Amino acid sequence: MTTLIAQGPADVNVRGRAPRKGNEVKKEHIKAWITKYALTEGIEVADAEMCSDGGMIAYGNVGYGSQYAHGKDWHRTPEAALARAEEMRKAKIASLLKSIDKLERMTFKAPNVALRGEPLSASPSRKEGSTS
Repeated sequence: MTTLIAQGPADVNVRGRAPRKGNEVKKEHIKAWITKYALTEGIEVADAEMCSDGGMIAYGNVGYGSQYAHGKDWHRTPEAALARAEEMRKAKIASLLKSIDKLERMTFKAPNVALRGEPLSASPSRKEGSTS
């Protein structure tokens, strides 16, 4: 479905002149599957409006308080949305496995610092003669 929206009043444009013929903006309304928050909220289906660049949609309360999805965050078919969500899931698992591996390889060593009541000379982390 395509809706034509005039740019300002029909008889006058922004500069106070009559509008040029064909100056309407075509807004394409589509059903979109949104994967922007697929890993936290799941895939969302919305009636959306294409934005002028074609790579972005506005959905939700279009106009005031619209939500936007760009590029790979929205799809025209449920199959494409499912494929993207699966791709996102696999990437998140790989990222978490990398973090787990990093944590498993991590080792700790207690710092060698002076405790309260110990003389300053017992602490190798302080230089001799410093009064900080």
